[in-house]
Amino acid sequence: MNRNNLGVTHLHRNLIAAIGLAMSLFSVAAFAQQDGEPSVPLRAVWNQTAIPIGGQAELGIVFDVPPKHHITDIEFGLFYVQIRDTFGLHFDSAIFPAGEPYREGERCYRGRVLVRVPVTATDSAAIGERAWKIEAGYQICQEFGQEVCYLPAQREVNVAATIAARGTAVSPANQETFAPPVEVAEAKTLEERLIAALEEGSWLAFLLVFIGGFLTSFTPCVYPVIP
Repeated sequence: MNRNNLGVTHLHRNLIAAIGLAMSLFSVAAFAQQDGEPSVPLRAVWNQTAIPIGGQAELGIVFDVPPKHHITDIEFGLFYVQIRDTFGLHFDSAIFPAGEPYREGERCYRGRVLVRVPVTATDSAAIGERAWKIEAGYQICQEFGQEVCYLPAQREVNVAATIAARGTAVSPANQETFAPPVEVAEAKTLEERLIAALEEGSWLAFLLVFIGGFLTSFTPCVYPVIP
């Protein structure tokens, strides 16, 4: 074997060894990362006690994200719920909540996250108590200390449903879980408050808001600082 071939052989061996070492380090880091991953409890709930044939309902998949953590943006393709039609139940596409702003151009999901899935009991639905499993996936990240995003997780969720005869009366269920989220009003600027006061036709309110905003703007200079 000439020197050129010998050099190429050594280069290939070194390259293979480097790739193997990198893969080993990645595997060790990945498993170490998974060891400390916090639990995300998942459960399936219905918005009513049963689904009559020909009727509709909503199946909710609840993700309980631990404090100081979040699930990554749905746009990344790692947050999903996969349900196939079964027992004569037809499942529409899952409806995800809007989430919260995170980084520029990204959103995230914190706290209790409800994914809604509209369901229709077709004419061929099998009456009775039914149980099966569905798949759900997510990626969770921690927001304290060193920011860490764990490997994507894929989970199975148990689902149980009562399929009733056509025309059966049903009652609402899990109303607190399915209640729309409470919207928190954003703080208005002085200009927005002045416009609102004028739109309401109250010159007194306009004057009070204006004076209050004027004094507040001078607060750092006029009011004494308590040591």
